[in-house]
Amino acid sequence: MKFLSRLFLTKDEKRRLTTPILLVVIAVLVSILIHSLNPFVPPIEKKISLGISIGGILYSLLHYFVLIPFSNEHRSFHWLLALINGILISIALGLEPFTSLRSLSLIFTIASITTTSIVSSRRYSYFLLGIVSASRIVFENPVWSVWDPGFWLEATSYPIIGILITESILILKNTIYSQIRRMEILNNVAQSLASSLEIHQVIALLSSAIQNSLDADTYYVGLLEGDNKIRLDLFYDDGEFFPPRGVPLENTMAGWVIENRSPLFLNNVLHDTKQLGIPFTIIGKQKISKSWMGTLLEANGEVLGIVAVASYETSAFNYADFELIQNVAQQASMAIDNAYHHAEVEKQSTLDSLTGALNHGHFLKSLASEADSARMSGTNLSLIMLDIDHFKLYNDNYGHLIGDQVLFLLTEIIQKHIKSTDLVGRWGGEEFVIALPNTNGVQAFGVAQRIQVSMNALTLTDREDNPIPAPSVSQGIAVLPKETTSIYTLIDLADQRLYIAKERGRNQIDPLLSHWDKKILITE
Repeated sequence: MKFLSRLFLTKDEKRRLTTPILLVVIAVLVSILIHSLNPFVPPIEKKISLGISIGGILYSLLHYFVLIPFSNEHRSFHWLLALINGILISIALGLEPFTSLRSLSLIFTIASITTTSIVSSRRYSYFLLGIVSASRIVFENPVWSVWDPGFWLEATSYPIIGILITESILILKNTIYSQIRRMEILNNVAQSLASSLEIHQVIALLSSAIQNSLDADTYYVGLLEGDNKIRLDLFYDDGEFFPPRGVPLENTMAGWVIENRSPLFLNNVLHDTKQLGIPFTIIGKQKISKSWMGTLLEANGEVLGIVAVASYETSAFNYADFELIQNVAQQASMAIDNAYHHAEVEKQSTLDSLTGALNHGHFLKSLASEADSARMSGTNLSLIMLDIDHFKLYNDNYGHLIGDQVLFLLTEIIQKHIKSTDLVGRWGGEEFVIALPNTNGVQAFGVAQRIQVSMNALTLTDREDNPIPAPSVSQGIAVLPKETTSIYTLIDLADQRLYIAKERGRNQIDPLLSHWDKKILITE
């Protein structure tokens, strides 16, 4: 597990956790104080009990209110604190033979080891335990022999108790730290993803979350493309990021996850895939992953893709890691779904609501970008201005619903005859404009002709299924940079030629094809 930052308990948290220990120790010390007041207690034991009880209470309060907070701010002070506690317990051990309080040092040892394990770390606990264990051997029976069976029992009892307490508390602390860290990761991911409206931002945050929380050799984020393919927009393998690529889902573990709509956790890929009957395909570097986790990206019941994490070691992940990647994927799914909707809303804001063509403002912005590219690359950019002939009469005679249908069908015909990189926009009313990057005048004339033929062949009927004459279109063409270097002059020139085409009798294209064989001067 890789942490972004090490987690420490605050001084208030340490106080809260050690409060029960303090109360138990003070209760024991108070009982010793009461014992010292018993008139039947021998004088020497009375003095020792009185000294231990009063001194112990004062030290316990000092330890709780002063020394623990101080050690939180000065890490090196933990050594001194462990030494002081060890010496005080050793003194209690040395005084035990003179009293009837035979379990006193054991209680203090348990309390000190427990407190040290909570507020410090393993090395300080074992340092304290070493001092106490050595003192006990010395004070209990200095003439013991290593061959005496009782020696080993007495010598190991305190260390065993101390080790059990220390390791149990440290395991508990590490488990809590891991859970806190996972919650911190999820919280950070959730906060970051909440403000992410771009797919690439979401994927970058996913990558960061995986790298910071899991010891993975390989991971990827695949977004669904159709029913049988995912696009790996993020693919990391053995220290290297690979470019986006499409991957078929057939015979893959990702395909199994998507087909079954269920997460998959494999600690031994070669063995587990055989057991489940899942074939697999190696992508990226030619190394077989031995541990693999995959979970769906899913929002509102719709599968968006998959997140998968792998390692070249067997049993590299546990179920806590599996739960973490599922929770991260759940957060990412909502963000991706929001990003999709945001992209759709942004796209719709650029389109004409009736025809689906670009609206006037966005077409101008896109045309300016294409013009810059054409100037830099030295290629042509052709523009076609197009207008439906007698459209007002068409609306008046057949109704606005039929008119709207004609506008929509015209947009469909235009898009059928142009490339995906070309632009079509609704300029206003029944007037449209087409931008054709990397297209000369002759090629633009061919596009205009195909649109003209398709419009003439259009079959329309009214609401009573009576045939309606197909509308015709007039078109004007201009080319950048052969005729102008300004997009506004380009638009004006194409618009002028559109009206020339109308004046020639409509259903015409201007200029004629022969125009593009002549030498053309640049105009501004």
